[in-house]
Amino acid sequence: MNRVMYLVPLVAVLSGCLSSAPKAPIHWTIEVESPRKGTQTPPPGERPVVRLAQVNVRAPYDGTRLVVLRADGSVALDAYNTFAASPAHILRGAAEDALAASG
Repeated sequence: MNRVMYLVPLVAVLSGCLSSAPKAPIHWTIEVESPRKGTQTPPPGERPVVRLAQVNVRAPYDGTRLVVLRADGSVALDAYNTFAASPAHILRGAAEDALAASG
């Protein structure tokens, strides 16, 4: 009976039941800084026409998990930080906002 009393807590510790919960991942977005006040934009007739056709993100940076470049040149996936959506979708919205804000 005495061995059973020591065995139950040992099994609980070894199975991970008494460990703390892992940290929740943080979901990141990308925002465009608004233009500074006092900057002048040319009138609509003098502005060049700019169109945004498509935004692509190359691998391995095209997933929702953040990819960290290590000092030795290898990459690692960060388990605790993710993008809120695919980087191409987030960057397209940010690029459109930057174009609209720049005039």
